[in-house]
Amino acid sequence: YYRENQAKLKVVPIDGGTGPITPSEKTINDGSYRPLSRPIFIYISKLGSKRPEVKAFVRFYLAQASELVKEVGYISLPDKSYQLASDQFEKWLKGSLISGSSSDMEIKKVALK
Repeated sequence: YYRENQAKLKVVPIDGGTGPITPSEKTINDGSYRPLSRPIFIYISKLGSKRPEVKAFVRFYLAQASELVKEVGYISLPDKSYQLASDQFEKWLKGSLISGSSSDMEIKKVALK
């Protein structure tokens, strides 16, 4: 959102106890700029995952998400995160790659699993 509206908005550094952190792709993905950044998830029910159109959508989403989120001004997750999610979907592993609250998570740790 900020990228599209830089002339109207001011970047706000956040101090979570280690000094002020300015938002950037790096600080958002490494988890140091929080709690004002978080990942956006999709959730698929087991029943829904059996429908061909849902499978096709999820596969498209995970294959294209990195580029699509940039088109709307969001920051994409590391490519490895999308691959892990795709692997989990194809194996129909239940649950999220991320545990705990999204404000406490670090995308980098998920991508390194």
